[in-house]
Amino acid sequence: MEDPIGLAGGLNAYGYAGGDPVNSSDPFGLWCEERANSLYCENPGPQDFFTIRSYLGGEAGQSAFRTFQAAGWTKWTPETCKGGFDEDQCNALAESLAALTLHSDEKCRSLGVSATKRFQAGRFRLKSDKDVTYLGYAQKFWPWGQIRLNDRLFNDLSGQLTELVAHEARHFQNPFAGAGPLGILHDTNRGFGDSVYKLGEHCGRTS
Repeated sequence: MEDPIGLAGGLNAYGYAGGDPVNSSDPFGLWCEERANSLYCENPGPQDFFTIRSYLGGEAGQSAFRTFQAAGWTKWTPETCKGGFDEDQCNALAESLAALTLHSDEKCRSLGVSATKRFQAGRFRLKSDKDVTYLGYAQKFWPWGQIRLNDRLFNDLSGQLTELVAHEARHFQNPFAGAGPLGILHDTNRGFGDSVYKLGEHCGRTS
C-alpha cells in the first residue's frame, strides 16, 4: 500500500523499516520518528497523525490534523485500537506517544518510537483494577512483550500516563534495568536511584 501522506513520509512511498530491513522491522509498516530535524514516517497509523500535528505545531498542525480527520486517517478501528482501550483512551495514548517521539532528549525519542511500534502491534493492554499496587507493568515473560496500564492513568492519574509509557518501554530496551532479578522489582520510593523510574520521570515531565 502506498503511504497515505504521499511524499511527506519520504521520497519512497513504499518504504519499509527506514530502508534497513536487516536491522529493523516494522510488521505493520506504521511509524514516525524524527531524523535530521525532520519527521520521517512510513504508512502512518491513526496515532502517528497526532505526532505529525505536534511536530508541525500551532495552526499549521491543527489544520493538517483536520485534513487527516476529514480523510478518516485518525479514525480508530478494532485493528488499530486494541487491548481493551476505548477511543478516548487511544487518543490519550497517541498524545503521550507523540510527546515521547518528539522529545528533545534522544533517549526519550527512542522510547517513543519503540513504544509506538509496540502499541501498533497490539501489545498494550488495559488493566481495569482498583488495586493500584502497580500502575504499569512490562510483561517480560509469557505472553512476551505486553505493556499493561492501569485504567486510573486515563482518569485521576492521567498526568502520569506519558511517564508510565516511557517507564515500561524502557524495560524492553534493557530487560536488566531497574532493581532486583531482571529488573523485576522496583524501589517505589526511588530511594536507591532506580534508573527506570528516573528516565520515566524525565521523559514524562519534560519535553
